[in-house]
Amino acid sequence: MKYKSEILTIMDSDYEAFCKALFSIELGVNDEEELALLYTRYMRGDNISLLNENLVVKE
Repeated sequence: MKYKSEILTIMDSDYEAFCKALFSIELGVNDEEELALLYTRYMRGDNISLLNENLVVKE
């Protein structure tokens, strides 16, 4: 859990920038307008997760 506290600090300070950075890395999107649209869709979607739904620890 080497980076967990650092990531939490970044998320707490600017969650929007954090999400856009992840979208940019994972989707290869660099356009600010497109990143803003992705962030808006993410925030509006109750069922959208930053992680793949298949990435779950099964009990």
